[in-house]
Amino acid sequence: PEMVSVIFHFLGDGHIGRKGVNSSYRQMNQKGLNNFLLKLKNIFGNFNYSKNEFGNGKVLVPKIITDFYNYYFNLPNTDTFESYVPDNIKSFDKEFLVASLVAFMIDEANIGETIEVYSKNHNLIRGIREIAAKCGYDCKEVRKKYRYGVFDSYRFLISSNSYLKLYNDISKLTEK
Repeated sequence: PEMVSVIFHFLGDGHIGRKGVNSSYRQMNQKGLNNFLLKLKNIFGNFNYSKNEFGNGKVLVPKIITDFYNYYFNLPNTDTFESYVPDNIKSFDKEFLVASLVAFMIDEANIGETIEVYSKNHNLIRGIREIAAKCGYDCKEVRKKYRYGVFDSYRFLISSNSYLKLYNDISKLTEK
């Protein structure tokens, strides 16, 4: 599950660069950035990364790691408006989907009375919602969100009546 969750960090606040472009993950919350780096190290062991970039809220991901993800998971383009959740990943077992959903929510959600998950990419947010619903969470339909009369993003809500179920799923995954 941890290995798959990294893909969803790339879909959220990161990207996998194609030829000649660095792959990276950006997170201004230092705890979140450390968490991403720890996941990569848990999966791939120690590797060199730019401490300078890290101090500025960014992890440059070695090409060998992203080549692995592209090859093994047959990932589509992870650019902001081109990315989507591939069917092969949506068919994974629930624990993989929960880990993936939580990783995406770390980057692209607001948590309050409800959990509001968002993206400017309609295809991507529909795939994320499909994962949340498949995990058994009560989700509202994807809708457009406007700020000051201008399109901001696509969003869906996870109802607060699903909080306990989500918490229990995360707890089970953490124990495992």
